[in-house]
Amino acid sequence: MPNLLSIKGLTTRFRVPDGIVRAVNDIDLVLDAGETLALVGESGCGKSVTALSILRLVPPPGEITGGTILFEGEDLLKASAEEMRHIRGNRISMVFQEPMTSLNPVFRIGNQIAEGLMLHRGLSRAEAREEAVRLLAQVGIPSPVERLGDYPHQLSGGMRQRVMIAMALACRPRILIADEPTTALDVTIQAQILELLDRLREESGMALLLITHDLGVVAERADRTMVMYAGRIVEEGPTERLLAAPLHPYTEGLLSSLPQRSEPGAPLRTVPGQVPGLREDLPGCGFCDRCPDRRWECSRETPHLKEIEPDRRVRCWKYR
Repeated sequence: MPNLLSIKGLTTRFRVPDGIVRAVNDIDLVLDAGETLALVGESGCGKSVTALSILRLVPPPGEITGGTILFEGEDLLKASAEEMRHIRGNRISMVFQEPMTSLNPVFRIGNQIAEGLMLHRGLSRAEAREEAVRLLAQVGIPSPVERLGDYPHQLSGGMRQRVMIAMALACRPRILIADEPTTALDVTIQAQILELLDRLREESGMALLLITHDLGVVAERADRTMVMYAGRIVEEGPTERLLAAPLHPYTEGLLSSLPQRSEPGAPLRTVPGQVPGLREDLPGCGFCDRCPDRRWECSRETPHLKEIEPDRRVRCWKYR
């Protein structure tokens, strides 16, 4: 059975006055129906640009310079602008990181949900309003009829995030991309949002691409995990195995920095050094200068993503 989404060699660049920022470098990714795939890494590693590239929403001066993005067998990089408008928000939806900047502040919530329903599903205004009420109730918003008339600033952060999820699910997408869906929410609301996404995924059979830096969320929710560093995938595999026995030194560093991995009263561990500038055309491994296991070849040649065992791949010269 073919993958729902299959990405090969995706490369995205930003041409800025002082050079070229290599935001996404030769990414391979597959996603199956009903699956939750986590894309993890520290801020600035290219996670969000990867998501925007899938939907061809990379803002100027960014551009996709290579690769293929096959969605249900169709290459999205070859689709016309009109075809992409029918795919975005319809067959592939995205929950953006900050709902206050994603929702239009001058339109009521009901109108923003109804717009997609009328455009993609061909509903009348009355039908779209009725469906909007059902969607708001589905994502756990109390008094959904009254909330249709609210503006975004009248809702709490958790409520706005639920509205974003309702809008993303309105057209019953095959894939939902959730970019840090619980950022800036308190712990209780975080759990509610994640449980909601899980339940809706199970009910509808959609695939979920979860972009996050929270390894606790990954451990609880993801079937598979891909670790990203400096624009490249450095490790991937089933979540349970990846977290129990990481292969890449960067993954090991991320896990060892978790508070629960430190002795009580001891300082938190950190990954030494700094992330390399993405303007630099690094000849070797991007993690080389921070790696405790570096070898002579690490600074000279970029390692390939190599399959070490079934369903597990790593980009490291330790596994030649």
